[in-house]
Amino acid sequence: DYAQAGSLRGLWHAEWRGGQALRDVLGSGVFQFLFLVVGWSAYARLRLRELGQLRLRRSEQKYRNIINHAGEAIFLLDAQGRVLEWNKKSEDLFRQPRRNVLGRRLPEVAPELQLDTAQIFADVARARRSLAYEVTLPQEGAAPRLLALIFSAILPGSGPWAERETTHVVIARDITSEKQFESRLSETEKLVGIGQLAAGIAHQLNTPLGAILLSAQMLEEAAHSEDEQDDIRQIGRA
Repeated sequence: DYAQAGSLRGLWHAEWRGGQALRDVLGSGVFQFLFLVVGWSAYARLRLRELGQLRLRRSEQKYRNIINHAGEAIFLLDAQGRVLEWNKKSEDLFRQPRRNVLGRRLPEVAPELQLDTAQIFADVARARRSLAYEVTLPQEGAAPRLLALIFSAILPGSGPWAERETTHVVIARDITSEKQFESRLSETEKLVGIGQLAAGIAHQLNTPLGAILLSAQMLEEAAHSEDEQDDIRQIGRA
């Protein structure tokens, strides 16, 4: 072929520009096999990505359903204190719908709590455990409610879908009734203590009084005159 073309340029014009060499390559079984392998590899990678995203969406939906059915207010905060998740109980407790709080910092959502989230996050990281805080939640036209907020850190993961920064789960419990019960119980215990003290004092007083009355009866029996008996009776009546 080269001898017929006379030069490399001539060979290129004859074979490649004319399309004969390309047709030979495309028609070979090796090229078709490689093309099939590359195509299946690309399809498999695309399919795996789609399945991973589908599992992630299902996992997120399952997780959201779980926290929405929880009996306590639960919300998730990022490292800057912005709200990432907000369940139904949180909506009821703080009277803020989920769509209005996502992406906002907790001090902006509930400024009445007067929380320093940066300091709380630092305390949790230093303690390496969950920490509880008691705060007061004012209520319009009603008595304020006492809340127990439990902050727990979720450290970054190493998986492809894991979070890249520390997040914090917060569980908010209304402990107003519990505190009221504890207060009433404390008052009851105080009254019980006072009653026991009074009973002890009465017992201590009754013991010598009984001896005095017994002695007065004996003296009355031994008295010789009516005047002495009257004096002894007055002691018993006293």
